[in-house]
Amino acid sequence: MRRQIAAASLTALTACVGTADSVLEPTPPEPDHTNTLSRDVIGVAAGMSFSCGLNRDGTIACWGYAWDPTEMTPPYGSFTAISAGNSHACALRLDGTITCWGSERETLPETLVAPPGRFISISAGNTHNCALRPDRTAVCWGQNRYGESVAPAGTFLAISPGFNHTCGVRDNGAIECWGRADMYGTPPAGTYVDVTVRNTGYMNCGLQSSAVPSCWAAPSPIRAPQEPFITISSGFDYTCGIREAGTLICWSHEGEAGWAPAGEYVALQGGYYHFCAIRNDGKVVCWGNDWYGQSSTPPQT
Repeated sequence: MRRQIAAASLTALTACVGTADSVLEPTPPEPDHTNTLSRDVIGVAAGMSFSCGLNRDGTIACWGYAWDPTEMTPPYGSFTAISAGNSHACALRLDGTITCWGSERETLPETLVAPPGRFISISAGNTHNCALRPDRTAVCWGQNRYGESVAPAGTFLAISPGFNHTCGVRDNGAIECWGRADMYGTPPAGTYVDVTVRNTGYMNCGLQSSAVPSCWAAPSPIRAPQEPFITISSGFDYTCGIREAGTLICWSHEGEAGWAPAGEYVALQGGYYHFCAIRNDGKVVCWGNDWYGQSSTPPQT
């Protein structure tokens, strides 16, 4: 029963780690903007050289290195979900509208201009983003060199933009990809509840209705752990997941085991060469590349 609950909840609570990202319960009223990480974080986002945390009061704090000062300056207001791309991030406001910010030097200006209207989820890719409306139709915007921002008609359970392709989970549980999806191989057949394709890398993974992950890449499939997970998120060449017991495990696109911190966790998102996760006590833990301080979590006050 627990596995069924975890799988059913994944669509509503999907992050990352980049991969489909959390849609979290709004907490009014609107707080002051402080760019301070609190002791109770409910969402994380990992980009290339920066990371962000979503506090329970709806404010956002970011840390690491910014190619452009705007990349590290989260917007004012109260938010319910956050997702990071390469050099930008997007967040879902209480009213369901989306705000994006980041470096106009490292991404396209149109990537930072979110479409109008209300949404229930947001997922940032390399230089394009995708979101689901309340009727679960998909909208993508930003770079569109290969058609990665042209979302097919119809409804989706989850969506994840990557580098130059996008994948989504249809209502029947099938994974559908578009853009330069041919570069990354064919998604395995099956019934899925979530999908994660990171913005610059080899990893494409889906979480099946059994809560067991299945990953793929060209020219051959990726060996993923054959055990149930609550959520998974892909980075450049690794994917990490939270097991049903709350512990973390990571694996490479070659099927090799990767390092992951000990403890019990409730959410994660993969960045370029680093990951960030939230422990069950609200503590944010990041690991991997720390050249720019993106894995050095600031004090939580």
